[in-house]
Amino acid sequence: MDPDLDATSARKLAQQTPKSLDGLVEQFRRELDKVAAEFTHVESVDAAVAHVRTILEQENESSIVIAGAEAAEIAAHLPASIAVMHPEQWEAHDRAKEAATIRIGLVNADYAIADSGTLV
Repeated sequence: MDPDLDATSARKLAQQTPKSLDGLVEQFRRELDKVAAEFTHVESVDAAVAHVRTILEQENESSIVIAGAEAAEIAAHLPASIAVMHPEQWEAHDRAKEAATIRIGLVNADYAIADSGTLV
């Protein structure tokens, strides 16, 4: 690999990458907008619960699929009338069929890559 090319790429990336957390969040949101994804940044579990409830109400939905500990914490605060589904409990042969019916899901993201709008 050409070290000059690597140095040039690194400089370009450094120039394009926001320096603040707010800037990174905004860049991540813009990248998600390009693929018609919805993005909401919340400051607390209570705010996340309120937002999820609003979405469920707007969509007239009575179930949600969750994956991850933080998602489970939010789901624990939802009304008992909301069915909380856990994909890891689905039988392997039923997963594709079940996944095709998901309208609302809540998952954990350990990392957000602002340059591409990718959640990991």
